[in-house]
Amino acid sequence: MRLRLVFVLSFFLSLSAFCNAVVFPLDWKGKFSLNGTEVKLKFYGERYLSLLDSQKPDWGFYFVTGYEKDFDTGENKYTYGLEWRLFDEGMWQSKRERMKKILQTKLEFLQLKRGSLKRKLVLMRQHIHFVHNRLLLQKERERLGLLRGILKRRKGALRAGFTTKVDVERIGHKLLTAQRIVSVLEKAPQEKLGEDEWKLLNSIEYAPLKAHSELVELAKRNKPEFKIQDILAERAEFFPSWTDDLDVTLYMLRKNEFYPRDRWVYGIRVALPLYYNSKRKKIVEVQKLLYKDQKHLLERQVEREIELRMSRFKLAQIKVLEAEEEYKLLQSELKAAEEKAKAPIQNLKKEPFSMVETLRLKLLDAKYKVLESRLKAYMYLLDLLEVCGVADPKSVLAVD
Repeated sequence: MRLRLVFVLSFFLSLSAFCNAVVFPLDWKGKFSLNGTEVKLKFYGERYLSLLDSQKPDWGFYFVTGYEKDFDTGENKYTYGLEWRLFDEGMWQSKRERMKKILQTKLEFLQLKRGSLKRKLVLMRQHIHFVHNRLLLQKERERLGLLRGILKRRKGALRAGFTTKVDVERIGHKLLTAQRIVSVLEKAPQEKLGEDEWKLLNSIEYAPLKAHSELVELAKRNKPEFKIQDILAERAEFFPSWTDDLDVTLYMLRKNEFYPRDRWVYGIRVALPLYYNSKRKKIVEVQKLLYKDQKHLLERQVEREIELRMSRFKLAQIKVLEAEEEYKLLQSELKAAEEKAKAPIQNLKKEPFSMVETLRLKLLDAKYKVLESRLKAYMYLLDLLEVCGVADPKSVLAVD
């Protein structure tokens, strides 16, 4: 049975909460979406190509006329009538030009799509960097709170002889550094997570990728580079041909060429080019083979790149789990140290709360290391999206 992806991610999110994992809280959810541009580009592209396809070709019919006057005799010469031009500048040429225009337009829209996808992924990466700024600011503010309390207590411990002046100065230096970082980050751009991002990031260590073969097929369907090679191969057929210079015209005219009366005439006019490019067929074949070979090389490149990006994302998932384990171990170590600090002091030469304070700082770092690992894993997922030619993370995730 196949479940909707949102349900799967919600399940993993509940599992993470149950396991006391470090996740982004609800107040990190905001609004972030970049789908508008992509939808508009797709609409305009389909609309324009539809109009081109529905356009009727020029059948090559022409109304023709001409007039001459003899200065010596004063006699007139004139013609008027219809011509049906089948080849040169006629019906054949019109259809050929229309097909070339459709291919050129498809190529232009594919290039626009490629550029749009790259720009969208750049914006998504920038967004995650802005989220990271917010995360770092929150971390340093929490660190400031801890350091202020630690410095105040260490100064009292110094007076009681339980610590050293160097230790107090070191804490003061850390406090000053944290203040400087906060002053910079408060001016840096910051953003919250979108609804889907929030759900995915909070369960990203469990997010299952589709199989390698599925992702390769996804890339072949969506990456503009593959379709561009196909269009370039089709365009090879428009290499100059003997028929481009062939002229076949049917006509029916009303004529008066210094005759006593007008006459209707009809006929055919043919102009055969006195050459034949015997190498054209071979040139077109070689050109198509060139684009076909380029497409095979691109397929091989994408297959290897997807394999690389998948492994990097999976390693990043392991890093998230590793950071969570480290956080849990520090929690246990801090709890034991706090219990020990409450016990009667047996050796007054030792500072009973120093280890607790050190562990609290380490626990703070461990907590934010988990969250930063989640963002880093998401960035690797964006790399995979780019290789697959999509911008929606759901496209590359498996739904069982």
